[in-house]
Amino acid sequence: MGDRQGEAEILNSLAGILAGTARPHEALPLYRQALRLAREVRSFIYEAQAPEGAARCEIRAGAGPAALAGFREAIAIYRRIGAPEEEAARVYLAEAETA
Repeated sequence: MGDRQGEAEILNSLAGILAGTARPHEALPLYRQALRLAREVRSFIYEAQAPEGAARCEIRAGAGPAALAGFREAIAIYRRIGAPEEEAARVYLAEAETA
């Protein structure tokens, strides 16, 4: 439809739905595509949501410490834009680091 920001939002949403199923690995390509689109259109909130969602999937899939970089990236963007999502991402990251 030509709305790249809307596409990034929808991809993040679809990935979130898949991530909540027993197949979180299927969400990863959608998060990657959402991240690419969000960067192209400079939509910072969707740019943060994509690596956070991907990190959550990777943790669920057993990737462990390697997945934490996505949280750190998301937190940095949330902080930069003053998004309230930063706090929830920080809590999840802290829990994942101690697990």
